[in-house]
Amino acid sequence: RDEEYFRDMHPDSCKRISPYIDKELDRMEGEESPLYDEYIDSKMLEKMGDKVYDRVISDMPDMAEEVEDRQFGRRRILRDLVGVLLFSNLLRRRRRRRRRRYDYDFDYDYY
Repeated sequence: RDEEYFRDMHPDSCKRISPYIDKELDRMEGEESPLYDEYIDSKMLEKMGDKVYDRVISDMPDMAEEVEDRQFGRRRILRDLVGVLLFSNLLRRRRRRRRRRYDYDFDYDYY
């Protein structure tokens, strides 16, 4: 399937981070989860990203990076990568959920 094929093409750093993101999203997932609200709270997503980042750094200190002065501030590149992977994984889950809901709501007896 395309999704798995492209996920296998991710760099090693993304492959190492992905299980942490999956675990955090699995923890938050549920029928009434705020992850599936029409408009997700950006602060909640930031906290989730920070949590994943902290776990990654505590379990794999080799992924820690030196804070460097960059043109756009001092935010760490790894933290940004965690955010991007978190958003893309969440978007994938939301699409899958909408697709399932559409299949169940579709009236197949329509003539």
